[in-house]
Amino acid sequence: MHLYFVFLLLQFFLIYTLIYPFLKRKRLKVKQLLMVGGLLTVVFYTISDILLWYNDSSDNHFFEWHYGKICFAWSIFIFWGIYLGENKDRLDLLKRHTLFFFGALVTFVIYLWETNRKFIIIGDNSRQYFLLSGLPFQFLAATFLLVFLYQVDLSLTNDRWYRPLYNWLANLGKDTFGIYLSHNAILLGILSLWNCFPLPNAIGVKIPAVFAVTALTSWAFVRLIGLLNPLYVRTILLGAR
Repeated sequence: MHLYFVFLLLQFFLIYTLIYPFLKRKRLKVKQLLMVGGLLTVVFYTISDILLWYNDSSDNHFFEWHYGKICFAWSIFIFWGIYLGENKDRLDLLKRHTLFFFGALVTFVIYLWETNRKFIIIGDNSRQYFLLSGLPFQFLAATFLLVFLYQVDLSLTNDRWYRPLYNWLANLGKDTFGIYLSHNAILLGILSLWNCFPLPNAIGVKIPAVFAVTALTSWAFVRLIGLLNPLYVRTILLGAR
């Protein structure tokens, strides 16, 4: 069900490819894109809220899993990333990441309140990704994480004991897209094998074990593809890395 996000990734890759020449020639301003992206996202979330509350009904996740594939829903995040990535000085201006952290905490309380109200009134939680009260939390939390990692990266030196771990995690990020595309099939295979053997089905055992095996197997698969070097597979799984 979460593969809907692949649609978004492909749309954003295409959008960035199309707008990059205009950005490079300064014929298009990132600020303009950011304002348009913000407006589209707010409109999308507002429509989601209106349809939910005024129809007073659940759609069994249909709205978020189908219409959530449309890039408009998330456009503020991709253009915010482009805006910050265009000039690292902008990230430096956001270095007070604790403000984003506390902002995310406050907005999360509001988000949680509406989510709980929705569950009480409607009986389920099928629109959690696209509640208007959740947009500030999502934006602030994502910004906090981005700025925090940027500050960590700046503060690290080679003599820090955790530098190798940080480098490994950063390097792992290059495989994220391939892992995301391949993990679902690998997860289904692992679950099938799990059920073939008398293995424990207790949630506290099964979920951590399957999670770890799926993550490691997906990562190993993507690295293997990179070593074998078939260009067309690398392009699909690794974003032409």
